[in-house]
Amino acid sequence: MSNYPPGVAGNEYEIAGGNEFEEWFECNATATYVHITKHEMHDLADSALALFNEFKRSGNITEYWVQQRLKPLLMELNSYATSVEVYESDCNFSGVVLKEEYQGYVSVNCPKCDKDYEYKLSKYDGE
Repeated sequence: MSNYPPGVAGNEYEIAGGNEFEEWFECNATATYVHITKHEMHDLADSALALFNEFKRSGNITEYWVQQRLKPLLMELNSYATSVEVYESDCNFSGVVLKEEYQGYVSVNCPKCDKDYEYKLSKYDGE
């Protein structure tokens, strides 16, 4: 008899635990990008910072802040996310990332383009 809930075998990653390690990674994905100017990025950051500071100062966000700052910020961010004016380019990320190994498979997520990779480990080094 198992102490696990129905449908849980006990060898799931969260229960059995995998091996996490940092290692050099180079992404070879083609990613979709949206053009945003430094000025636009600065404006978005200012709006987010103003909301953060107001919440930190008062402990909540009033209806005024929701209507006048948060909704416009979300609408502008959404316009970038749903823009049809996109271009594709190689991600070209390279650097040290956190990888997870579980039952002979290694998974890694590119921190720049968010592509997931998974590969099977060889039984022997150099194989």
